[in-house]
Amino acid sequence: MSGTSMLRYWYFMQEAADRTGDFQAGCILGRPETITGGKKVGRLRKAFIKYLGYPLMARKSPAGAIHHILDHSWAHLVRMLPKNSPRIVTVHDLIPLRFHDGLTKAQVERYRHVIGNVRHCDAVIADSAYTKSEIQHFFGLKEELIHVVPLGVNPVALKAASAVEGRIAGIVAEARRGGGQLMVGCLGSPLGRKNLSLLAQAVERLRQRKYPVVIVKAGPPASGAAAAPFQKLQFEGGLIDLGFISDAEVGDFFGSIDALCMPSLYEGFGLPVIEAMAAGVPVVCSGVTSLPEVAGDAALLFDPHSVEALEEKLGKLFDPQIRADLGRRGLKRSADFTWDATLAKCREIYQQF
Repeated sequence: MSGTSMLRYWYFMQEAADRTGDFQAGCILGRPETITGGKKVGRLRKAFIKYLGYPLMARKSPAGAIHHILDHSWAHLVRMLPKNSPRIVTVHDLIPLRFHDGLTKAQVERYRHVIGNVRHCDAVIADSAYTKSEIQHFFGLKEELIHVVPLGVNPVALKAASAVEGRIAGIVAEARRGGGQLMVGCLGSPLGRKNLSLLAQAVERLRQRKYPVVIVKAGPPASGAAAAPFQKLQFEGGLIDLGFISDAEVGDFFGSIDALCMPSLYEGFGLPVIEAMAAGVPVVCSGVTSLPEVAGDAALLFDPHSVEALEEKLGKLFDPQIRADLGRRGLKRSADFTWDATLAKCREIYQQF
């Protein structure tokens, strides 16, 4: 889960709490913006907030207040919080322990040490059953200590945003001038675990077979060897590279594509899958880690190590009946994932203390 996604986790949890008027926890987010009025801060200021500001703020909370750390990368705070208050950490994923993606051995070990503080928690929250199993595997926590609380989406905002013709809608509409193209969206970084090169390869194979598939890519550009298949596609008109998109443009993005593809090798949850479903967009995603758990029977799953498998699933999307069926099932599936439900499940955990 990216830093942006974790910030959204805090934002939507707080929004749900404001709606219900009942949030018992002293919520601590591992982002300094929450106590600096949303402003970005420098490295020294960030370090001060991380190691002094947050603990001091927490110690001013009422006796017995529940401290819920919403960002696992700030689990070091567990040892700084009052021991007579319940301490909870949400773990979104353990990606660096599976995929180093450019991290040094020292960075991985530092990450392992920070997350290891979950051993001193009164409860741990995991986004998915898969992430729960990862926590048990790497840190040996008892099963009953870890609670699975899925993330939510804001389908109303997605639908409202997708109904407005924005920047992305205009770009994609221009590319559709010839008609008949299947616009397949993908969101995410070019990191190896995102496996986006597999999508580029599958689309290239389909285009060679005269299937008019175009990738609508949102996120930072690929570099080095990973960029080669995308460069070829872009030259041939098979790629629309949007670059970074803002949170405000997410609805515009989903409203402009015909399907979402998520070929990841590892996800702790896979929020874009549910967001796409909430927008009525058909989903094709890999059948590993947390993704089958999140997608249920509302997506086409494939082996992320097989370009042929992805090619076959994408080919099915040219059938409008299949797309319509996936859209309906996705909408039904996404209705179970709301931030109100996420907060309610957290409250059940708080009430144990």
